Amino acid sequence: ATQLDESRARSLELEYNLEKSAEAAAEKDTQILRLQQENAKLQESYVGLEQRLITAESELASARKQAAPPSSSSNDGNFAASGLERQLGKAEKALVQERKITSALRRELSEQGQRLGALEAQRRAEEEEEAARRDEAQVSWSYLLSLSLP
Repeated sequence: ATQLDESRARSLELEYNLEKSAEAAAEKDTQILRLQQENAKLQESYVGLEQRLITAESELASARKQAAPPSSSSNDGNFAASGLERQLGKAEKALVQERKITSALRRELSEQGQRLGALEAQRRAEEEEEAARRDEAQVSWSYLLSLSLP
């Protein structure tokens, strides 16, 4: 009788642990989904920044061509050229800022991808542990049944 009680207690403990594992796995899945959604948003932001960066670089190249010194040396030409040079300077500063933001976002995306990969690997390991616990619980239940049968 005590062996049967011990087996029942062990089976209840295994069942409890199995439920806790299932809850933890569900929580991990939720966390992974949240990270995947955040990663997708970051990817969209990154693509948008890359497109803005390409556009800014194109506009900057165009502005450089326009800012070339005028062929005539009139005051109007010099004034227009200095205005274009100021715009060019502002565009270059904006481009540098866009590059910094894009670089930071690229790093963040990389880190996010690494975290996501680690979480998925951890989830797989936990699923394997849970499967082993399930097998152990099944063996325990089978043993209990064999003890209770005449």
